[in-house]
Amino acid sequence: MAGQIDAVALHPEDLHIVLQRKPGAHVLAMLSDLWPQYSFNAYGAADAMIAKDRDLLRDTIAAMIEANRTIYRDREKVIPIIMEATQKPRDAVAFSIDILTKNCILSVNTGFVRERTEWTHQNNIDIGDIPLEKKLTFDQIADHRLAEEAVASLGGPVTIDTCKD
Repeated sequence: MAGQIDAVALHPEDLHIVLQRKPGAHVLAMLSDLWPQYSFNAYGAADAMIAKDRDLLRDTIAAMIEANRTIYRDREKVIPIIMEATQKPRDAVAFSIDILTKNCILSVNTGFVRERTEWTHQNNIDIGDIPLEKKLTFDQIADHRLAEEAVASLGGPVTIDTCKD
């Protein structure tokens, strides 16, 4: 905003604010367009935590999935809550929700899609965030049973608009 940088990565609500305040700013690329197979939304926990508090973790994951579903289903209800939490203006929050839901960024079910998870893991290796010798299999990355239990506790999988992961 101060004219001191040439490029920056922004979350959608911040992009909206910059585009309003800096009319000459341009979007070079959206990550969801550059990396369409990227797994944007996943929840993690240590194996020890899963073993110790599996029920609590399942319920926590279910609550996060239900929150995501609510963002898709009841946009107007969540906008004020997100505004309060982020201290961002309404139009920026609404813009962000529209971008995230249009691109199915927020998981409405387990979020574990083998192809996306494997692509994201391999991308992290390719760019050097994970050493090649620490490469994991899909089953080592994702505890499907725990995620499926969380989704089952919500009444099962859903599709909202075109979003089904």
